[in-house]
Amino acid sequence: RFPEGVFAKLKVGDAIEFLGPSGVFVFDKEKTKKPVFLAAGIGITPFMSMLEYIKSNGLETHAVLFYSNRTVAGVAFLKRLEELDGDNIKIVNSITRETPAQWKGELERINMGMIRKYVDVSDKDCTFYLCGSADFVRELVQQLMDSGVEQVRIIKEEF
Repeated sequence: RFPEGVFAKLKVGDAIEFLGPSGVFVFDKEKTKKPVFLAAGIGITPFMSMLEYIKSNGLETHAVLFYSNRTVAGVAFLKRLEELDGDNIKIVNSITRETPAQWKGELERINMGMIRKYVDVSDKDCTFYLCGSADFVRELVQQLMDSGVEQVRIIKEEF
């Protein structure tokens, strides 16, 4: 596909060095007893591996994912999210631009009222992970802090 790409110049036997994943936006099972994931749009991506890790390792935690999109068609990984929803993972999908008849999720942007329906935000064991647009992240960080959530319990990634 890329005849002039970096791999085109490699010969059999050449050594390649790869670095593992790195960064600070990671799930720490030792420090996070009750993860609360807040995602908008493609901001779901880093949370998928975290949710898969929780599920596949049978962690004794109760994770909640709030995932906002404009339309049902925009919900990435919908089928897998429905499969992950269960004993130790609660999936709260939300759409904001349509009202489908069979929709079981929320019908508004993620906000403190919605979060409080599923999570006790005063619980010091809750750690809030946010990923989405800069506006989405800033708005929810402010709402969380206004609700008494300490900055140390908020981990964010914005784009």
